[in-house]
Amino acid sequence: MSDNYQPGYGQPQGTTPPPAAPWPPSTVPLTLALSEPDAKRSRRWRTVIGVALILSGAAAGGLAALQLLNVGGLGDDDPLVAMADAGYDIVLGVVLIGFGVWNLVARRTLQSGPLIAAAIVSGIQIVVGAFNLIDLAVSSGRFPPLGGIILQIVILRQAITLLRLKRRAITVPARTL
Repeated sequence: MSDNYQPGYGQPQGTTPPPAAPWPPSTVPLTLALSEPDAKRSRRWRTVIGVALILSGAAAGGLAALQLLNVGGLGDDDPLVAMADAGYDIVLGVVLIGFGVWNLVARRTLQSGPLIAAAIVSGIQIVVGAFNLIDLAVSSGRFPPLGGIILQIVILRQAITLLRLKRRAITVPARTL
């Protein structure tokens, strides 16, 4: 030690520093969480949304395969139209499967990104599907199937419902080592 050492250097004489907080802390300050029933509901519906998106993506892939058969001369469609439809269905299938997996992976979290992505993709599919249904009804004179659009409406509705769940601030006990 040097000769000019003074206890409490930098502090007024006769004062002591404030006591340090205990480590590790016994509680973690406020964090956001869902109530227990809402958490179970969120996990269940995120799973349903993820599986529905994956199945929709697989259906789009199957439709792309049918469109590619038209390109090979097995159908009566124009090959350029069939290729464009197949390309759209392939991209849509990959996007839907990716967002479905993302929703399954994030089902135990409070992330809103997967739900927002599912809502946006479902909304786009509803609009495009409505135009396709109107085109099919006008051009062929028959009533088209509505199963795909109804599924996308359910996905959109549930994603919005889950995004609106109220998160509340809670104090959780810290983990002990």
